[in-house]
Amino acid sequence: MIEGPASAVAIVIEFPDYQAVQDWHQSPAYQAILPLRTGNCSSIAVLAQDCGTDHIATDVLQGAAPQG
Repeated sequence: MIEGPASAVAIVIEFPDYQAVQDWHQSPAYQAILPLRTGNCSSIAVLAQDCGTDHIATDVLQGAAPQG
């Protein structure tokens, strides 16, 4: 865990490899917008090297009702 409380909402974002997520997290572009997220919501950021070959990040969205 690199950001946020463990009791917050988690969103999974897939990257091509572990180096890509590290580069993204350290990028000036992400660092510039990071305060927008951390100042306006409760969430966590976890860098995971592998979620397993059967993990599909969008599986939690299947059947979800549109919000609006």
